[in-house]
Amino acid sequence: MNNQDNFQPDDGQLKALVTWYPVDHPLHYGLHHPLMKLVGELGDYIDLLAKKQYKPGKIVTDEMIESELGDIWFYIRILAYLSEETIESYSPSSVISPF
Repeated sequence: MNNQDNFQPDDGQLKALVTWYPVDHPLHYGLHHPLMKLVGELGDYIDLLAKKQYKPGKIVTDEMIESELGDIWFYIRILAYLSEETIESYSPSSVISPF
């Protein structure tokens, strides 16, 4: 983070930071760790969707899917925090679509 003194995390980021590494921990500001964790959580989510669609005997509950989406959202919040951005700055109205 470049300008930590001026950046104010949003409420969701503050909640995520409660369980993130402390500021004095080497992984607190690193991007690679949350990126790898995000990719892993996306894989878990995709696995659940595949099981739901292609393996009718497997039990995939809404709670299981919501849990994976919550994990994904956690890492998105952390990555936005590390980029000194709030989630609101990525709202659909602020993004210019190439399509």
